[in-house]
Amino acid sequence: MSRRAIFALAALAGLAGAGPCLAASTDTVTIGGVEVPASCALARKEHPRLLFTKADVPRLRQRLTSPRLAAELERAKALAADNKAGAILLGVLYYLTGDRSYVESARAKLAPSWDQTYPLAADLVMGALAPDEQQAEAARLVEIIQKERWRPHVVHDLAAWGHGFDDVIDKDLRQRYRADLVQGVEYNNLWSQGRGGSSMSHGYYGEHFYTEWFTMAAAWSTATGQDWVGRCDFAAHTPEYYLFHYRPWTPQPAAVHVGVNAMCGHWQTVTPAKFEGENLAVLAATRFRDGVGQWWINEVISKISMGWGTSALGQGGVWGKLLWYAPDLPPVEPAMLPPAPLFPENGHAVMRSDWTADATYALFRCGRYGEIDGLWGRNNADNLHFIINKRGVLAADTGAVHSLNNAALGFAGSQVHSEGLPHITHYARQTIAHNSILVGREPLTLKGWDGKALATVVSGGQSPIQDKAWWKLWGMPEPKPGDRPFREGRIIAYETSPLLDYAAGDATHSYPPTRVKAITRQFVYLRPDTFVVFDRVTCAEAGLEVRWLLHCLYEPAWNGRTQPDPAMRPQEQFILTADGQATEHNPKPGGWFLHTAGDTFTLDDRWPGMTGRLFAKVLLPAEGDRAVRTIGGPWHEFEVEGTNYGPTPETYARHKGAANLHNRENTIGLEGWRVELSRQGTPADVNFLVVLHAADRQTQAMPAAEFVQAAGRAGAKFTLAGRTYVVMFATAGPPAAHVAVAEGGRTVLDRDLATTVQDDYRKWSADPRYAAWTTRPEYRNFIGPP
Repeated sequence: MSRRAIFALAALAGLAGAGPCLAASTDTVTIGGVEVPASCALARKEHPRLLFTKADVPRLRQRLTSPRLAAELERAKALAADNKAGAILLGVLYYLTGDRSYVESARAKLAPSWDQTYPLAADLVMGALAPDEQQAEAARLVEIIQKERWRPHVVHDLAAWGHGFDDVIDKDLRQRYRADLVQGVEYNNLWSQGRGGSSMSHGYYGEHFYTEWFTMAAAWSTATGQDWVGRCDFAAHTPEYYLFHYRPWTPQPAAVHVGVNAMCGHWQTVTPAKFEGENLAVLAATRFRDGVGQWWINEVISKISMGWGTSALGQGGVWGKLLWYAPDLPPVEPAMLPPAPLFPENGHAVMRSDWTADATYALFRCGRYGEIDGLWGRNNADNLHFIINKRGVLAADTGAVHSLNNAALGFAGSQVHSEGLPHITHYARQTIAHNSILVGREPLTLKGWDGKALATVVSGGQSPIQDKAWWKLWGMPEPKPGDRPFREGRIIAYETSPLLDYAAGDATHSYPPTRVKAITRQFVYLRPDTFVVFDRVTCAEAGLEVRWLLHCLYEPAWNGRTQPDPAMRPQEQFILTADGQATEHNPKPGGWFLHTAGDTFTLDDRWPGMTGRLFAKVLLPAEGDRAVRTIGGPWHEFEVEGTNYGPTPETYARHKGAANLHNRENTIGLEGWRVELSRQGTPADVNFLVVLHAADRQTQAMPAAEFVQAAGRAGAKFTLAGRTYVVMFATAGPPAAHVAVAEGGRTVLDRDLATTVQDDYRKWSADPRYAAWTTRPEYRNFIGPP
């Protein structure tokens, strides 16, 4: 186990106790079942109490002598003068300047809501009100608490305390303190584990996962003096989780399409700006002395929400900077960082060639499924999936797992905004939409305790829902309440170095055990542009077709013969009616092709301005043992067992199909293609070996690669830039790999790759940046403990 993992688990162990440490003083009171210092702002019934206290105001005003903060103050005043400032910013301006017009404006903008920005703003306003007016505002807060029972209440409770409703609030806090704050932070930290992560994709990260729980932690810390901010590992590592999910080539940050990202370039996707969470990022950077976070504030948060993306409602984290920005904290720019982190719970192994716009970027995924809606919801069944980008989208993540995308493209049934739209349930969230592996074809309906259908696994995919009978087949006890959440997939081996990155994923428990006994993928990235992917699949029985998938946005070229595939007859091909309630015959049957007498696909990104190309050479199954098929083009891009889920005539006519900018920015895949590679004869044991090489479209051919084998091993041999590489994999037993590199008769590398997770940067010790990583404090939050 790495030092980083030990450090993170120790933090979790401390968090799992009875609650935060009590103040040293024995002079305490009990509020909501929690002992708090009698001297704290909450116990004294003093406002403000959530973002700062009255005692903090002189210090906050003194900070404004800093040129940077003085400039932020002038910018905040300008926003207020233009009536663009929100209630929180106006309240902050009142305490910093003493100008009562600001708090009057803030009061006028108070809008009761379950959203925690309301109690934050109300608290600031209440500090300037008479007791009877405070009580009236507290009544509005309590009304929200009683109305929105399933929403988090801690911040509302803290704001309303002390104004005649304490019995109601005390009862609520006795439940909510533990359920919302304690368990919520613990839950989030389990996703982070000293590195970063989330139960939600970036489109929802700021809306719920980050902002709701970090707001609670900040408010409790200020109101009681008990430190919860320092316990928020998830907040400490939010900047790198965003940074390493940005596309390399975009002029402004845009997230890669993984999970429920409705709009990859939206300012609430590339920062946690929903509910003003970008302001809290300033608190985190300062508290954890995080240089990466400081860069993120300066270069992304301060700029993107001021005009980038599809809307410009944000204000650059201005009130967060006025309260917490540390001018003395050195920023750490991305070019100073290693280009490969592991986000362990999500199972995201991110790999880049460098930090330029021309960088090759890959993300390999094998971890815990997202939990945005519970059960399956909009969470992708996408373990073993990978994406590859280079000056465009090459190996693509496809599908629209959000009703907004479905509506924007006129998909079937999208007249009603629902997460049960057929494109979502039968394609986008299913394994078939991703660069993963399918085992079998028959649909599998999963049922609840009452016998009612919960969801259906289509076309041999993975299942985020586990049938009760599966635990016995896996030889595992069924998880009980309080157990560590189940991880359907795991990264079981990992290492990073300047020469290569390597991740091995085990997704056995992602598939029904009635279909899969074991399945692993080993993903080797040889910088700067080459990937070797080796898969071992052991089916529960022979006769199940195993398909290896690769998606692209444009039709791929094949270096052999191509002919229409007769397996899918026109009369068996369907589309959905416009309302999504029925099927009708496909107006353009076909779209299925067989490929023989070759071994390599060429995938281009042909969008204007994009120049990327990906070669994919198939080494296993061998020619003669394999079937190679492509499916795609208009009316076939989301086809599952003969039915194309989603597009309607309106999609291609009014919304312009693949030319639609919304489709493109979010790699939904209209008119795109899917490569399916399978083993002839459907044996129980199937191996795949594919070499991928990223380049630009001026590159006519990939480096020659050949299949090599030895006793119990199979692999690839190729030459790159004068170096000969041999990458070998064990074909039986635990997953293992070996890499040998030679140049000019000299051995550059000859060793086994990691068999455990080695989540550290020790192999980068010769890098000129390494000394800074290990000695300068602004790097410590990212690099980990020494």
